[in-house]
Amino acid sequence: MKALVSLIALVITGALYGQTDTTPTAIAAFDKLTWNFGDVPQNKQSSHAFYLFNKGTAPLIITSAIGTGGGQLPSYNREPILPGDSSPVRVIYGAFNIGMFTKVVIVSTNAGDFTLTIKGNVFKVDSTCFRFEKTLHDFGTFAKTDRLTCEFTVQNTGRYPLFIDKVNSSSGNMMFMLPKSPILVGDSGFIIALIIPNLGTFYKTGTVFIDGYAKPIILTIKGEATPNEPIILSPSQK
Repeated sequence: MKALVSLIALVITGALYGQTDTTPTAIAAFDKLTWNFGDVPQNKQSSHAFYLFNKGTAPLIITSAIGTGGGQLPSYNREPILPGDSSPVRVIYGAFNIGMFTKVVIVSTNAGDFTLTIKGNVFKVDSTCFRFEKTLHDFGTFAKTDRLTCEFTVQNTGRYPLFIDKVNSSSGNMMFMLPKSPILVGDSGFIIALIIPNLGTFYKTGTVFIDGYAKPIILTIKGEATPNEPIILSPSQK
């Protein structure tokens, strides 16, 4: 009888220890923990999104994301990440100081803490880093057309990629197409101006902003549009 009781107790104990814990649990995993921005112009704001995946069975919650060392600004979604879903943790870097940088962001979740690392090299852009073939285009006198185009060539004469941020137009009937960015070292890019001219003399400008360069570049376009058809004066006008 004693042996039977011992056997039953052993079976019950084994069954208890053999049970699997089915409590829902969040399991966090990032797609990557390090991102290299490479060469970044000074003062150019750069950003990268690290994706956090929930591989568990319970909602995953980010409780905080804190940058250390200054210059980086993390942001994240406050909503719980459901099982099987993902959410970005975006890190923005201001690139204020010239030179190599390595910054970290500590992300805390209900499934543990993670360290994200961003790094790169901030370089200074000055007037020796690029060269415009011209900054003035004169169409002269021409018969009015529906549209005019001209292009300005800019060459990267520096040691790092050149980024054209934007070109602001002084006129509503002129727009600019930017070169593919960045312009690699030794290569050239083209800024194309599209103008819908009115009759008469015109003088228009485009303000070019180059990432990392404090002083904008002014492009000037001018000309005089005349009627397509000759003007026939009435007898009273002769």
